[in-house]
Amino acid sequence: MIASFERFARFLVPATACLVLTLPVAAAAQAPESDVTVPAENPSGAPAAETSGATDGSPIQLLPDRIADPAATDADAGEEEDVPPAFRVPELAEGVMVSDLPSARPGWIGALTGSEGGLGWTMWEGTDAALAERLLAAVPAAMESPAMRSLTRRLLLSRAAAPERPPQREIVQLGPDGQPVDTDTGEVAHFLEERVHLLVQLADGEGLALLADVVAPDTVGAALDERVLEGLLLAGDTDLACPEVRRRLASRPTARLRMALTICLIRRGALDAAYLTLELLEDELPANPPLTALAFAVLDDTPLPEGMSLPDDDYLALALLASGGESLVRQQNSAGLPVLRAIAEGASGDTVRRIYAAEQTARVGALRDGALVETYAAVEFTPDQLRSAGTEADTLHPVLARALLFQAALKATTAIDRARFLRLLWDRAGPEPGFTVMAKVTAPVAATVKPRQDLAWFSVAAARALLAGGRYAEAEAWVAMLAGSADLDFMTSGQLYSLFPALALAGRPVPEPFEVFPREDVRATLPVTGPPADHADQLSRLLVVLEAMDVPVPRGSWMTLLDDAAVRTTATIPSAPARYQLRDAVAETRTAETVLFVLAILGSGGPAGADPLTLNAAIRSLRAIGLMEDARAIALEAII
Repeated sequence: MIASFERFARFLVPATACLVLTLPVAAAAQAPESDVTVPAENPSGAPAAETSGATDGSPIQLLPDRIADPAATDADAGEEEDVPPAFRVPELAEGVMVSDLPSARPGWIGALTGSEGGLGWTMWEGTDAALAERLLAAVPAAMESPAMRSLTRRLLLSRAAAPERPPQREIVQLGPDGQPVDTDTGEVAHFLEERVHLLVQLADGEGLALLADVVAPDTVGAALDERVLEGLLLAGDTDLACPEVRRRLASRPTARLRMALTICLIRRGALDAAYLTLELLEDELPANPPLTALAFAVLDDTPLPEGMSLPDDDYLALALLASGGESLVRQQNSAGLPVLRAIAEGASGDTVRRIYAAEQTARVGALRDGALVETYAAVEFTPDQLRSAGTEADTLHPVLARALLFQAALKATTAIDRARFLRLLWDRAGPEPGFTVMAKVTAPVAATVKPRQDLAWFSVAAARALLAGGRYAEAEAWVAMLAGSADLDFMTSGQLYSLFPALALAGRPVPEPFEVFPREDVRATLPVTGPPADHADQLSRLLVVLEAMDVPVPRGSWMTLLDDAAVRTTATIPSAPARYQLRDAVAETRTAETVLFVLAILGSGGPAGADPLTLNAAIRSLRAIGLMEDARAIALEAII
């Protein structure tokens, strides 16, 4: 479960002294040895960039090839004279063009250039700093969407010029002598504290380290410096944070730094040293008894005293909680994503607990690439268990069963065995951690199984998993093989139809002979259960997403849905000011402003929970400013 961290912001206090942050960037984890090579993590956390750098060092205006009105109605999308065949994918717009000024020092301090997935030097051009501050505060505290998380972290880490802060006065102030008084402090809108807060909410230790590494001495003081270190500890990045904690203690032995050292000692297993440090520190923290009480509960593996509530805006308290054992599981489960991420990244502790935490953080895109693979691979199984993984899985805890089937798929030496173990693993995904998580973890493994007729029973599941895992070409090969089969039964043909929307949204062609089919067959693309009204709502959502990505649907599809849907409906949609300000931001290509509005209107539920009109506005807005791959990721999340 993900708890709200909206009260974190008030904890950030003004800096009182300056200190340079020089945290090293996290090294990529080594993949486990196996017959299958898992791709290395992208260090920026960004999707494949569709960017080009400037050649003359000058800023480039972010102008898309085509500006689409995000407020366009569904009726407008169907007024073309000649509608192409159903699900034929048109040529997509080019990606956003960004450039950076490496010789200039940005006010919006960041680590990612345009070529590294950043949103470009001019992303704040035309946006008022006061509006930027409001929009940053409106970013959802918890996101269920990996696509939204990727977009958020790239915005927070982008290297860019600062948002504008126009004068808020008509005339200048005068002093007693009648001379003008300069009241402009020259403050630069870098919003460091707000961004640290959001990166902690995202459980993004790597992002915190990247941001900390580029912060200049005159932009951060001791308070914010310690805040970043505490955020790194909370994110589970002990290897990054603990050496910095010890280095700062040498010159600034504050009580909170010494508590941070206690956490480092606990995580290293040096419990005697942790006890000694905590006992020496106890007299210095009389104003914060919950923190010391929690520290002793962690060391003694005992429950918290009855009625004690933990401070939910204290990064150190949450980092301590993540270091606890079985006695604190209930508090850990309710503390939110950063605590689960720290548990998942921990090198010790209960295996089941660590796998569960890794699966939950991977579900929302908060776990670094490859971490869940490492967690599964670290579990020890006997050779007999691996050979009989299909039956042994029934006797194990669900998280251990998934680890066993994953290892069995890795070690399989025949295509049929690998396919069988993968299919069992996908079938066991359930609502937690979910099919998409298992698909992304296993996509590199599934890609090694090539389409062939004796694996027809595996084809639909393989194509769906490969689509969810971003392996579009491999998914297309399975669909093409299945479509070419002469003996498709009714059920298999229905499953094949269900793959077409995702295939089209991924930019891959729908195979022959299914390029054109009667309009009533559009219902076969979304197998659902329940009353006709629910069926109509889900199909409406699907068609809206397809048209938002300019994937034409069969003419007359909307008319057929009116048989089951009312002419008027009730939905939660963005406010009129938000919709029209978003429209203006898109029209003037105000990149960062558009992205923040999209994040705000989608909300914490993400694409899967957004209403069709909001999805339409979000997808079209991102496409219009050139963020095609982000729009595609959101569209796929909405329907898979």
